[in-house]
Amino acid sequence: MKKLLMFLPTLVMAFEPVLVGRNRYEPEPLVMYSLNNQFHSLVSYGLGNSEFVPFDQFILQDKYGKTIYSKNNFNHTVVDIADNGFVVGSDFDGPISGKAILHFYDRNGVEQKTAAIDFLGQRAFSVSGNVYCVMDGINGLRVFKADGSPLYNLGKGNIFAVSLDGSYLALAKDQVIVLFSNGTLIGEILIASPFIRQIKFSKDGSLLCFIDRKNIFAYRVKDQQQIFKFEETRPERNLISCDIATDNITILAGLDEDYGRNSALRHQNGYVYLFNTDNGLVWSSGLRYATWDISIPEVRFDSDKTFWIRTDSEIIKYSYRQ
Repeated sequence: MKKLLMFLPTLVMAFEPVLVGRNRYEPEPLVMYSLNNQFHSLVSYGLGNSEFVPFDQFILQDKYGKTIYSKNNFNHTVVDIADNGFVVGSDFDGPISGKAILHFYDRNGVEQKTAAIDFLGQRAFSVSGNVYCVMDGINGLRVFKADGSPLYNLGKGNIFAVSLDGSYLALAKDQVIVLFSNGTLIGEILIASPFIRQIKFSKDGSLLCFIDRKNIFAYRVKDQQQIFKFEETRPERNLISCDIATDNITILAGLDEDYGRNSALRHQNGYVYLFNTDNGLVWSSGLRYATWDISIPEVRFDSDKTFWIRTDSEIIKYSYRQ
């Protein structure tokens, strides 16, 4: 017992994050970023009669502000940018019709191919930019090469995640998360709730982390074995976001506090939890924010031993040692 009592404080101290920065966060409606901010676009809007207003001018720049190319009369209504400079511009009619035409552009802004989507849903480039995934509500999860060449259709689902290199995909259905490697089924993970809020692969693709409103899970991809679970028992706290560190043993979660529709305290407080897969919760911290949406608080590991939290008004960065 003495050994245990001596060990626990040491563990908590080892995981004690240190605040290293707080930056004001202000959404920029005319600037769009790739996942890790390697590229961004400057846009201006034109005129249109669809539910979404099309862009007039589109300028792609790298992270240093160097212009890669510029296009006038761009005419797409939705844009996704990969960290390698590939771009998908979508002619999206809006959520009523749901129809969209995808236009795939290479790094020089040359259009490669197009694809028709019957009902546009969740979209994501892999971090490497080699694949582009889009949930078609009519036809299922469709995966394309960066140039728009179709790779495979993985069927219908509710939410998906793609690994950093684009080789693994996880598709959550009502009762199961289905795992694929390069389009081939490799396993399934049974789930108790169909309302999966977020799915994340580890950086090397070996682990899968996902959350519902009250639970966070981590599984090995190769054999679908659970290695971690945490249940939030406080009724007012709900899980919003999660991520896995490069060490594959540290997990981060963001939670929002909701006391109910008529409460004056609804969506004003948040929390960040840091877990070790062997020892559970090792650190937590409270947050305050004035406005809320379903992505707040957003959490992400930035690099080895650093992570950040985004609220409505700031980005808070921590470092830690293990």
